[in-house]
Amino acid sequence: MKRITSYPFLLGLLIGILLCVAVFAITVWAPWMWDALGPHRRLAEAVLFTAWLFAGCVYFFWPWHRRSARAFWGSLCIFFLLHILGVFIYSTRVGPILLWHWMILLPLEAYAAAFLVGLSTWHFGMRRNLDAS
Repeated sequence: MKRITSYPFLLGLLIGILLCVAVFAITVWAPWMWDALGPHRRLAEAVLFTAWLFAGCVYFFWPWHRRSARAFWGSLCIFFLLHILGVFIYSTRVGPILLWHWMILLPLEAYAAAFLVGLSTWHFGMRRNLDAS
């Protein structure tokens, strides 16, 4: 645990290398795994991209949780509930979200998440500071 706190960049680099090795191993030695998804391939992509977006948001917005932890987690959960609801409604009403749609959607949602999470943690953090004084 002490090495993780001393070298957090190396831990992230190690995790990234392990993920790249896993992806290359699956595509080289087990390409049938991706083909076996069949009609559920778009659902697997939606779950994967949503998880990446959530992990990226938690990573980049983590310093903001010090302002107000409850507002941080609450706004992040509300944002992702809206994201999941939007993906579900779009997928059932319009059609599956294609890969190039995700490349446009993820940066736009990252900006929206930054606005929502930043605004709520700032507002409730200021309120907490006012209540304490």
